[in-house]
Amino acid sequence: MTGQPNAVGESSARAGRTLALPWPTVAGGLRSRVQSFPLARMAVAAVVVAALLAYVAAFRATWIDDAYIQLQYARTLLESGTWGFYAGYPANTATAPLNVLLIAATGFLLGSVERGVTVLTALEFSGLLWLLLRFSRRLFGRDFFGWFAFVALAANPLLLSTIGMESLLYALLFVAALVCFVEGRWSAMAVSLGLLTLARPDGVLLLAVLLPLAAAPLRRKAVVLLVYAVTIAPWFLFSWVVLGSFVPDTLVIKVGDAAWGATSFADGLSLFLGRFPLETLASLILAPLCVFPLWQCGPRVVKVVTVLAAYGILHFVLYATLGVPPYHWYFVHQLVPMLLVASIGAAYHVERFAATALGPWLRALVVVPAAGLLMLVWDEGFPFDEAPINTNWATSAEYAGIGAWIRDNLDPSQSVRIYGEIGTVAYYADRYMVNEFSDMSITDALIDEAGYTARPGIGRLFAFNFLWRRPHSPLPAPSYEFVPVPHDDGLPRCLLEDPACGTVREGTSDWVGRKWMAVRALE
Repeated sequence: MTGQPNAVGESSARAGRTLALPWPTVAGGLRSRVQSFPLARMAVAAVVVAALLAYVAAFRATWIDDAYIQLQYARTLLESGTWGFYAGYPANTATAPLNVLLIAATGFLLGSVERGVTVLTALEFSGLLWLLLRFSRRLFGRDFFGWFAFVALAANPLLLSTIGMESLLYALLFVAALVCFVEGRWSAMAVSLGLLTLARPDGVLLLAVLLPLAAAPLRRKAVVLLVYAVTIAPWFLFSWVVLGSFVPDTLVIKVGDAAWGATSFADGLSLFLGRFPLETLASLILAPLCVFPLWQCGPRVVKVVTVLAAYGILHFVLYATLGVPPYHWYFVHQLVPMLLVASIGAAYHVERFAATALGPWLRALVVVPAAGLLMLVWDEGFPFDEAPINTNWATSAEYAGIGAWIRDNLDPSQSVRIYGEIGTVAYYADRYMVNEFSDMSITDALIDEAGYTARPGIGRLFAFNFLWRRPHSPLPAPSYEFVPVPHDDGLPRCLLEDPACGTVREGTSDWVGRKWMAVRALE
């Protein structure tokens, strides 16, 4: 009798061991993963995004005038559904449609396109960090390159001088396409390239570089082209049929501007070195790291560096040939590849000592790329009151003051002819500001005067591009004008004789020094 209970007990114990014990183990493992791993990652991600939000917010006063053009488009789109500066008056001068759409989307969620820019920029920085860390593991099997490259991009004065524009979005999608290229994810690469092209038309150049170098059969490359075309088709069909051109009208405006005197994009770097020597050198401080023995690196690294160099050179040659002015954000297309190559060079040198006693200490070098920005902070203080590198004639705060005066003193039906920079004044004025960026009838006239369709060789191409172009209604005729006046020329006569005819403010910027900014009644 005594043996039977023992047998049952042993059987029950065995059953307990086989049925009960695994459950706490599995449940504990799942609970650990749910409570620790995902939540820890979410907590870290939240801290990173919050830190980047605070970082981006510190540059709020530095948004340049062209950034406000995109804010104006986004706000008008939200308020009226019109793609343009003003409700009911379409325009096609937003070079970065994807950025405008993203600003509008975040602005809709947050109740303000200005808040939308700050949050969107922080999220783009966060996405860039995640992609660079992933890229780093693919290239080197560790995170150093990713962190170094992220600091290099996030702390670069030139890139920070474009917040609100599409430059950071472009860098994010540029890196996304490279990661997909390295991983052989061809359809995802095609989508990334399509979105890159919607961020800026220059994105097609990266497709021209990546596709020939992709280790994929011709059939897969054909699929890449198909997916790319499907990604960009909705916007470009809309732009062609509704807005009257595949490419933004800014291409006509910028090419028509030609060079700034004797300086064009080809030698624009010398101009910025002369006007902003410390800021330009701080932006290029990592360039010497681009020199390293590439032949000693693996084939994957060699291919990535080849892509980066080819893209930067191709873009430079194209813009130099077009003879466009040297707007500082154009150089982002050379800056981003340069910073990525420099980061690869830094990772190469660190890898050489990774197995030595110095290895753990070398990780601290990820902060080195911030040296350029810290130089500027030491020299100028922080936060900045204007972008480190810019070509504006006044700060955004000064332009906002002029815009506020126009809003408070002019009837909503009145309009102002504006010469030069329009974005910030138009955004704060909430009145019709008239020039080629806001009034599509002016751009129509520029296209007709340029005679693009009559040009030999490419005339038919232009004719196809403008096939759906129709005349557009002009904005209301201006009764005032906004003009920058050289400081030494004194105040405009009408303001001296009759202050009621307008206002004048003093504008200052590192680019032009002191200027009068006058709003005066047209005679």
